[in-house]
Amino acid sequence: MNNKKRRIILNSLLSLSLMTASMASPLQALAVAGDPGSSQSTQLSGAITIADDEVDKISQDILTDEIEILQCTTNFRNQYTKPDKWKKRRTTLYQIAASGMANGGDITLQTQFWHYNRNVANALKNRGRLEAGLIPVIAAYAAVIAAYSGELVFDQYSDMKVRRKHLDSKSTLQKVEQLDASIKKLKEQRAQLLAKCPDQQCREFYTAEAKILDDCHNLILADFSRLYVDYKKRHAVRDLTTLGTIAVGATGLPATIQVLRGIQMTNIKKIGGGGIDFVVSAGILTVAPELFEAGGRLAAAGARHQISEAFGQLQNATMAQMQTDAGDLVKLATRQGVKLGPSMTGRVEAYRLTEDILAGRQRKLDAEAIAARRKFVADVISYGIRGGCQIGWGALIANGGYKYNDKPNVALKRVAQASTVNQVSWGSWMMEALFTGCSNEISNYKHGLEPDYDPFQTNGQKLEAMRNSLHK
Repeated sequence: MNNKKRRIILNSLLSLSLMTASMASPLQALAVAGDPGSSQSTQLSGAITIADDEVDKISQDILTDEIEILQCTTNFRNQYTKPDKWKKRRTTLYQIAASGMANGGDITLQTQFWHYNRNVANALKNRGRLEAGLIPVIAAYAAVIAAYSGELVFDQYSDMKVRRKHLDSKSTLQKVEQLDASIKKLKEQRAQLLAKCPDQQCREFYTAEAKILDDCHNLILADFSRLYVDYKKRHAVRDLTTLGTIAVGATGLPATIQVLRGIQMTNIKKIGGGGIDFVVSAGILTVAPELFEAGGRLAAAGARHQISEAFGQLQNATMAQMQTDAGDLVKLATRQGVKLGPSMTGRVEAYRLTEDILAGRQRKLDAEAIAARRKFVADVISYGIRGGCQIGWGALIANGGYKYNDKPNVALKRVAQASTVNQVSWGSWMMEALFTGCSNEISNYKHGLEPDYDPFQTNGQKLEAMRNSLHK
């Protein structure tokens, strides 16, 4: 290799080294500087060693409590987001079965009412054929009510098991409150000790570190607050979704029975009354996503109030502020030619890992918020189409039953038209259930081959590394 090529390679490596160093966060730079084994260490022979046993001990205790909060919130988050593929499979099965029965009934209603609307006499003789389409619809609504009532009970049982493990929101909040009170007390003791420290350089350095301790504390509390609010919103939406589905079935079932009774009794107005009930059921379905979202937001507002009562007004801490304070600590160490003591070196590594953990969590939660917003928009469209068609189905039946009760042929035609319109709703319901089931199984298969990256799942290793760093 000639000299020219060597120079090009060396210059490239130097540029890459400088670029990497410039991209490192202040905490990474300080961790490297404080590591005696690092080739980039800035420790100098004869430099001032920063170490105070009492202040170091309290600082270690503060960080230990902060690590415990991170561990507590990690366990909490992993518990409430634990995937339940069997619940998804059960609900998909309910949806496919119910939509299949409803579609079968609706197709039967279309064929029979279109066939007999021109010959009322034959319709009365063969009213069993007119009734036949309503039986599967009744079965579909009853299945939805029974299945989702069972899921509601099962969800409450699952919540009870979580409470027994002390991983529920109430237990987690209480534990974080206790750790927060301990941290505040230790910080007061640290400040009192620092005020008595005779060494000015040592006092300046520990005061600068106190800002990073405060940043970590505030960021960890803000992280817990976001997780707590997220849990409360998810929990409320879960229960509201189940109750809303039961409500749609509970209003649709008597509507179908009323239409059936109207046919059996040759009472066209009674058929129209069933149409009114169908409109109510369809109205609940149409606005369901908005109701779920509103309920979730109310639950989130209540959770924020609980956080405010527990911790007071949380400080507006940001990663940028933590990096700024870490940068000030680096400048102070560089200017004074400081040699970090072993305890301080371990804490700097713990600060760096805290920054890494919280940044990963923030990105994950931001991505989930965007995904939730997209799902909400998709649900508004999907439920709007299905609910709108069912409103049309109910309105046409009501119109035929009340306005044309003296014209049976027109009333029968309105029911036939209503069933045709409703086919769009129940057909899309069935297609969506099949698509969701296939999508869930594909996702389960991919997850089995290569689990999705979740920073909360990998926090355990980093938290253990933080604990180890404090015992160097």
